[in-house]
Amino acid sequence: MKNAIKKLRDNNGRYVKTLPFGWKKQQPIYQKEYLKNNPWARNWIFSKGRAKKFNREHTLTVKDCKELWLRDRANLLKCPSLDRIDANKGYTKDNCRFIERSLNSRLGNLGMNKIKVCPNCGWHNKK
Repeated sequence: MKNAIKKLRDNNGRYVKTLPFGWKKQQPIYQKEYLKNNPWARNWIFSKGRAKKFNREHTLTVKDCKELWLRDRANLLKCPSLDRIDANKGYTKDNCRFIERSLNSRLGNLGMNKIKVCPNCGWHNKK
């Protein structure tokens, strides 16, 4: 078979390229530009998917995510990640914060009582 790239239109009438054999769609150009200019939006998209996957509440909006980004100064972090303070609750504005991705994965793997202080944001756990 020939490695042809097909051009399809999405619901808005914009062209969307597909990879060879059409097995997976690439991101449209306008969406790539939006995510480059608004880095908090990528975390919001991932949080929405995780909330749906694990049947959690998701009332966080993109605007709320931007406010959290600015409040937590996530642009200073190497690899910012959206974290839920209480893992039993959903993605709400009062339950989320941006922390370093490595710290976020350690919180999930080791448990919250193992880590005392976050080196980047100065967050202390109470136990």
